Amino acid sequence: MYLESEVLTDPDYADYAWFIEKEYRGDSSNWWIYGPRCVERMARAAGFPCVNFEGFISTPPPGTKTPEGFDSQSRGVFICERASAGLASGPPAASATSHDRVVTLVARFTESKEFRDAHSDLKGNRNHAQLLATQLYQGFLGRTPTGDERNTLAGYLAQSGDARGAAEHVLKSEEHAWENKSDDQVIRELYRALLGRAPSDEEVRGWAQRIVRR
Repeated sequence: MYLESEVLTDPDYADYAWFIEKEYRGDSSNWWIYGPRCVERMARAAGFPCVNFEGFISTPPPGTKTPEGFDSQSRGVFICERASAGLASGPPAASATSHDRVVTLVARFTESKEFRDAHSDLKGNRNHAQLLATQLYQGFLGRTPTGDERNTLAGYLAQSGDARGAAEHVLKSEEHAWENKSDDQVIRELYRALLGRAPSDEEVRGWAQRIVRR
């Protein structure tokens, strides 16, 4: 869902709401203006577990006033998504076992020096976030994301810098689980999705042995 709303501009009030006692921009139904994080929490409470603040689409110059004399606020955009309904028949049960074992490695990859050196400026960098979002889809799902998929994931990455969460989101998707891949295949995907390269056979064997020992 695409959500556009008047939001508080000052980042110090991102968690707060402002009650309008009378009118705002001539509209007596404008009783509240919320900070961006406040809107995110409300959307999650309304049944959208994945909510991303995409940023301001318009911000008035400092000191701009409404006709009522209030400080003018910004217009913000949010992308809100419900949990995927999934396939009617559900993913094969066998893939879930491999999923659970290999997904524990995501944190090891995102905390590695190789990953951190390549993505040190991820948070706040929209272009970088879009590149990584595309790499995650190509690495795990073998396809380029749609525009909406890329923008949603990139928005989350740019805002939070949470590469681990983004990678786990794609890795745990029903689309990926449906493929029923082996541990070795998913380990190779981790290299392509997070490090942007193919692993050596020795690297794959090393991670596979660690999974077995868990």
